[in-house]
Amino acid sequence: MRFSILLAAGLTGWAMGPALLAASTTNAAPASTAPPVGTPPAAATEAHQNKLLAFLSKADQDRVLSAHSKAVADNPALKTEGDSLKQDRPDMQSATPEELMEYMEKAQAYQQKLREAMLKEDPGLGPILDQIDKHMSEMRAKRAQSMSAGGGTNAAAPTNAAPAH
Repeated sequence: MRFSILLAAGLTGWAMGPALLAASTTNAAPASTAPPVGTPPAAATEAHQNKLLAFLSKADQDRVLSAHSKAVADNPALKTEGDSLKQDRPDMQSATPEELMEYMEKAQAYQQKLREAMLKEDPGLGPILDQIDKHMSEMRAKRAQSMSAGGGTNAAAPTNAAPAH
């Protein structure tokens, strides 16, 4: 169950957009530097987004964030779906495995729509999104490995890569 909860949290992060992911990276600030309690949501969101993309160059970070902003702004239905997913996110401590899986499926479908919209905004963004996907998969694999060392359940970490066409 614990692995399922962490897996759900990791999978939904990228699906919800760069602003909501909180993955630790070698170039990112340690997790203990999270925004202080009481930090306004916009500032907390910016801190999470900076941690996620810290392994990218500043130019690539700006490019991803710009495409994300434009994609959401140009697609009101996509923004509504993302907002709904954020609001409907199950409590990771009390949700059943079925609830988590249902949410993950919705989040993955949203992620694919968001990725396609971002690529319409910036067709050359594919390699950068692939770097992010690879980085997130590596972080999930490290998390799964550390859980298995601590007695948690270990399973293969899924990838965020776009489906082959």
